[in-house]
Amino acid sequence: MDRGHSRRAASSPAVTGIMHGSPLSDDSSLNSDLGTLTNNASNRVLSYPWSKPLNSGLFNQCILALYSLARDPSPRIAGLVKQILAVIGIDRVVSTLQFSGRSDQLVDPKALVPVYNYVGLARSSSWFDMNAGMRRVFSGPSLPKSLDLGLADPLLGSGESSSISEHGLLPQSAIYDWSCRHFARPLLTTTDDDEELMARREEGEKFALDYITKWQHSSASKFNMQILDSKLETGTKTALMEPFSPIVIAADDIERIRIWNYEEAVVLNSFDNHNFSQKGVSKLCLVNELDDSLLLVASCDGNVRIWKDYSLNDEQKLVTAFSSIQGHRPGVRHTNSVVDWQQQSGYLYASGEISSIMLWDVDKEQLVKSIPSSSECSISALSASQVHGGQVAAGFVDGSIALYDIRTPEMIVCSAQPHTQEVERVVGISFQPGLDSLKIVSASQAGDIQFLDIRNYSDPYLTIDTDGGSLTALAVHQHAPIIAAGSAKNLIKIFNLEGKELGRKTFMPQKIGSISCLAFHPYEPMLAAGNTDAGLSIYTD
Repeated sequence: MDRGHSRRAASSPAVTGIMHGSPLSDDSSLNSDLGTLTNNASNRVLSYPWSKPLNSGLFNQCILALYSLARDPSPRIAGLVKQILAVIGIDRVVSTLQFSGRSDQLVDPKALVPVYNYVGLARSSSWFDMNAGMRRVFSGPSLPKSLDLGLADPLLGSGESSSISEHGLLPQSAIYDWSCRHFARPLLTTTDDDEELMARREEGEKFALDYITKWQHSSASKFNMQILDSKLETGTKTALMEPFSPIVIAADDIERIRIWNYEEAVVLNSFDNHNFSQKGVSKLCLVNELDDSLLLVASCDGNVRIWKDYSLNDEQKLVTAFSSIQGHRPGVRHTNSVVDWQQQSGYLYASGEISSIMLWDVDKEQLVKSIPSSSECSISALSASQVHGGQVAAGFVDGSIALYDIRTPEMIVCSAQPHTQEVERVVGISFQPGLDSLKIVSASQAGDIQFLDIRNYSDPYLTIDTDGGSLTALAVHQHAPIIAAGSAKNLIKIFNLEGKELGRKTFMPQKIGSISCLAFHPYEPMLAAGNTDAGLSIYTD
């Protein structure tokens, strides 16, 4: 999957209006303005005679659509659109805009009045006449060592000062290059790459099966040994451990991604997820763990970016980027998105301060389904089943939980209110380890961890009180019968599925802040822990 250079932007009201040929003003008004413009252009320098340029509905919609695209999660798309905004004459406004990356904030059209009549500004223009089609009109003389910015020209600039060639403007596509190589090979032969890929996959499957079998015949671990103690630039937001290599990945408050080899205690790579002003990572997910893995980074604003070659120093490449959240609750200013990845189905579940769960086919970058929420409150935690594709559990800010299955007509399987002692948000929810998809673990900020069986979901069959409340993080091992809970008191507790405490880790209060994230290794007995004071540690037996 490589769509970094071949994407389709999500439609906004402005874009939809343009595509369906329905500008706010009628054609006669537009043609009248264009005729007046032509009669006043004999000096080859454009001047716009109408007093309110934005009365043209088509122009207004185009500007709003471009402004929306200028905040696209992909830096390549956003950069190209910012260049276009500068070309059409509002570059002085563009230079002062603070692109926040949010899709719900539209710029005030009055702030986008084009800067057309500055002294010495010679430019060219073209427009779309609804009756006559695309027309190329007069071009002004180029300024010394400046670009001729003709919109109808296939190039955005020409002359000696332009370093852009016609070939350079052709979109570069990695999937096109791969297809050329792939379809040029004989069909009945295998390549060394295919054989290497199959060997690596078989090795990974054997490794995973061996550890799953080991967990079934051994007692749970206590995580007494610390094997990594490192720091990020700011508070650690989320962490992820790779299954088949000694690599841990973490992201901080400013969306700086850092990758370590924890066996050698060295940093392999470090890079910024994006350059927008609004920062915050919601979750890190590993896509295609048995093949060439991709790193999915979900931001709190709902934008999702997928990277390849992320563990190679300065070699990371953005594969694709899109916004996973559409529509907000009335009066809500921040998305606070929560996501989870389901490898079996290829689905990404995303929600937050919205009234539904968005189900995305990541391979197609296509919204498959919108699952209506069972609560009027926002979703604060999501967990996709790794056993049954289409199942997802959700925790809400009022302490309630719900289980959904997109394979059923109603989609909602059950809902419950297990956290009744104190009404606090659900900070973590997960299916229990193993192949049993009927049992769920839910943790509340109040400090209680509830175990539920959806066959009798009205009452939890087990409750763990973590003593002291202020629970901040929950991790459930994918295969081993253990869970971990972190609190604002710098404390991590390890429990088995019967509620017995197996061990605890207490951090020096003067050293770090509260626990911000926990992540088990998918197969081995390892636990990564991050805190609000930028610390990252790994524990094992």
